[in-house]
Amino acid sequence: MMQAAIPTETSYLPVKRAVTALELGQIDFDVVSPNWFKDKIIGVDYVSSVPLFEVTEYFVTLPNVAVEFNQAEMAYGQLVGTVAGYAYFDDDKFTRADFLSESELVKGLAKGRFKVAIIEERAAQYWAEKHQTSIALASLHTKGDIVIRLRK
Repeated sequence: MMQAAIPTETSYLPVKRAVTALELGQIDFDVVSPNWFKDKIIGVDYVSSVPLFEVTEYFVTLPNVAVEFNQAEMAYGQLVGTVAGYAYFDDDKFTRADFLSESELVKGLAKGRFKVAIIEERAAQYWAEKHQTSIALASLHTKGDIVIRLRK
């Protein structure tokens, strides 16, 4: 935006509120992976940039239950820790336990609120270390490019 001399204003919003703000036109873009959406469709009201980088999300567990989720389908029908406002292509196959952030998901795992959560690899490792919680990356949920999703 600086190179294009386009003035910007940064908004820091909780995920769910940011999604609503984008839908209402209060913000112009966000950063997503098409793999997070059903059929990889980011929405008819949006266009996307070229890929920026790749992201990998896992079904994350505590080490003692990782074998119960060593295939993604094993989480289906289960209570799964998720971030409120995040899109999950398969969230019709499990029961969401929405929390505010990846940090809260790691805390939820540690407290036994659920056995499995969907968290990006590096975020899971970071928050596990920060909260002194041992985790396991039990099985792959999604892997794909991150793009800027812009309102048409």
